[in-house]
Amino acid sequence: MRYENAKDDSVQTYVRFQKMRPKVKVALERLISFAETSDARQAKTVASLLLSIPGYGTFNLAELKSLNGPVRRDVLLCIEAACYGLIVYTVPGGLLRCIEAAKAHGLLSSDDAELLRQILGGAAVAPQPTSSDEQI
Repeated sequence: MRYENAKDDSVQTYVRFQKMRPKVKVALERLISFAETSDARQAKTVASLLLSIPGYGTFNLAELKSLNGPVRRDVLLCIEAACYGLIVYTVPGGLLRCIEAAKAHGLLSSDDAELLRQILGGAAVAPQPTSSDEQI
């Protein structure tokens, strides 16, 4: 498809993300847990990615090479889902957990982590699903 012929597919994009959401939730939970509980180099890379999804850090795509197969698949799924919305809200408390994992891996100072928590306030809590949202 040529770019000039591209149509607005925002409805299709929303439907695709809603179909992906259960898989994304599981993958994101695995990644957050891995970043929280492991001291491996891969966990630091995952924490860097998780912090970059909402725009609070940077992630070098070349680091994907350092991830093993299952971790890489979860990361790629989350990167794709990030194109459709703020996936950190897919897991309750996910954003705060990402900040803590990044701090634990030395990606954020204690002061920066505290500042982000203060800035986010209630925004770091997962929004409650509306009646039209799929309950997962």
